[in-house]
Amino acid sequence: MASIRRRGKGYQVQVRRVGSKPASRTFTLKADAERWARQAEIDTENGYEGNHMPLSVRLHSLLERYAKHHAPHLKSRKQTLSLIRLMIDRLGHLPVKHIDNPVLAQYRDARLGVVSSQTVRKELDIVRRVIRLSPAPALRGFGRLSKAQKCPPLCLLRGGSRLLVLRGGCFRT
Repeated sequence: MASIRRRGKGYQVQVRRVGSKPASRTFTLKADAERWARQAEIDTENGYEGNHMPLSVRLHSLLERYAKHHAPHLKSRKQTLSLIRLMIDRLGHLPVKHIDNPVLAQYRDARLGVVSSQTVRKELDIVRRVIRLSPAPALRGFGRLSKAQKCPPLCLLRGGSRLLVLRGGCFRT
């Protein structure tokens, strides 16, 4: 259900529904706010979250999209496409909404026993890039490090308020 309220010089819209993440946005015009509220309610009814990505999207589809549109333009496209095929086999079955730091940390720990840390770093970097370039605005902030945090060069991920590294001491909870 959407609610519109006056906030400062604009109108804030909040759409909340049980089982979905709440979505909110602020508009200058009330007509724009009402239009967005109607569309957000329709999207929520049809199984979309506020980020306009279906809840059932799997990493597999984002990896394929990256391989088709972004990887061909890279200098290291052969290696990147090989890593994408590997990540499709290993993590492609996961819904994007379930990919978070604990899942990636578990994957990282399992892979470190088999391959070098540099290989694992490249694999996780592909996942980070794919999610950052996804069409969902809510996922674009995934995988960024804060500039103020002093960490060893192996810091890879940031999700929520946690930082993870391959090896070494950069942890924040």
